[in-house]
Amino acid sequence: MNLDALLRSLLTPNAAMEAGYRTFRVELNNDEILDGFLVSQDTQAVILRIPNAEDRRIPRSEVRRANYLRRSLMPENLLESFSDSDATHLLSYLRTLK
Repeated sequence: MNLDALLRSLLTPNAAMEAGYRTFRVELNNDEILDGFLVSQDTQAVILRIPNAEDRRIPRSEVRRANYLRRSLMPENLLESFSDSDATHLLSYLRTLK
């Protein structure tokens, strides 16, 4: 990813999301809401990858609604909370990744 694309992704993550980074929301019958990445789904269950947790298998019988959202899990304006130095370090690091 070039620097312009990287900055665009950090500053406006909802503008153009890669398919693998779209947020999938599962609303359960008990009113719990889970947001994560869809791993798989079938007639028996939805498997959701939740950041910083193990993949969660949710039986269909517990699901009220499940669908993609039009927003990324990455927060908007992420760099605003960083100092100039920290933002520079983050961008430098991200440019080293493949």
